[in-house]
Amino acid sequence: MPLTAPLQTPRAMGGSVRVAGIRVRISAGWWLAAALLGWMLGARLFPEVYPDAASGTLIGMALAGIVVLFCSVVVHEIAHARTGRRYGVETVGVTLNLLGGVTEMRAVPRDPSADFAIAAAGPVASFALALGFALPLHLWGGASPHLGGVLAFGAVLNALLAMLNLLPVFPLDGGRMLRAALWRRSGDHAAATRATAKVARVLGVMAIGVGVLASTVGQRGWGLSVLLVGLYLRLLARSSA
Repeated sequence: MPLTAPLQTPRAMGGSVRVAGIRVRISAGWWLAAALLGWMLGARLFPEVYPDAASGTLIGMALAGIVVLFCSVVVHEIAHARTGRRYGVETVGVTLNLLGGVTEMRAVPRDPSADFAIAAAGPVASFALALGFALPLHLWGGASPHLGGVLAFGAVLNALLAMLNLLPVFPLDGGRMLRAALWRRSGDHAAATRATAKVARVLGVMAIGVGVLASTVGQRGWGLSVLLVGLYLRLLARSSA
């Protein structure tokens, strides 16, 4: 699942392009994620939904899905960067990695309002993209089922991208929004960061517990997924504490 990482992170090189004047670096991990997604779409998801589709059509739909992923993550991150510029926070660049994207800022936002706005810009952009895919799907998806499949994928992908990033887990966007709210209330940026990291640790422990419980009652696949999410949340919390 695509996830947005901390706004400040080490660079990951592996090819780059410029989008809206911002350098977008593509790591080797992103290419791995793109290849895995292409395989899942072309060999698993789309063949099940469109069993009569030709192999060339399925390959084309899978490639289109990879392009949708790339554009969706880039738009999400560029929204962070452009909003940061409006608040006087310059962007070093954007890096696409195995788990999504990272927008690198030169400095911490100067006040809670800027911090909140910069963090919220990504999910807002993703929700807008979800609607942008859903509208033509509703209007014209029936005329071209295969195109409709790609549009449906784009709508679901962006909705999930927005919702996952709204989790109150620092340094995800929701965690940064929570930190901004706590920062405004306490006036202490460092204390707000520590409190938000603590929330992430608690949620991580809860997810691990749910994953273990689900595994013991026979839901091993789902339980393992939740367990891995919990471990990842704990890792995020520890790295940002």
